[in-house]
Amino acid sequence: MKALGTEDAAQVQAETLPANGTAVKDIDNGLGGRKYEVTVKNKAGEVAAAGTTAYVKFAEFEGTVKAIINGKVVDIDSKKVYPITVEGKEGKASFRVIGQGKKAYVTPTVFLNTDGKTGADTDLGKKDIQVEAETTYFTAATVK
Repeated sequence: MKALGTEDAAQVQAETLPANGTAVKDIDNGLGGRKYEVTVKNKAGEVAAAGTTAYVKFAEFEGTVKAIINGKVVDIDSKKVYPITVEGKEGKASFRVIGQGKKAYVTPTVFLNTDGKTGADTDLGKKDIQVEAETTYFTAATVK
């Protein structure tokens, strides 16, 4: 998984923090934060086909943190998993995290649900193919 940009990402300003469910056409929309891009592969190491569902879990975070997943803003909850969709022939899926607060940070984990729990019970399990991403810390934006 690639965490694009730097681990110290610009925090979103309170007046521009989008509400849960807000549609976002462009994931690179100037809200700050950090984009993550993952190449989804199966147990055999083959890239996943377009339309494959992988999941992201935000078990570790602090502050006001949201994600832009599949074109919508979501308020993250450490007890939930969020489906992300593989696009194109290269097996890639992406999402962006945005946040604010003096101590705000987030560490996402992306996984393929290979542990057997499905539907509303889907969760990150020990047997799932998974990768924990680099932590992102939200800091005041600086312009040089």
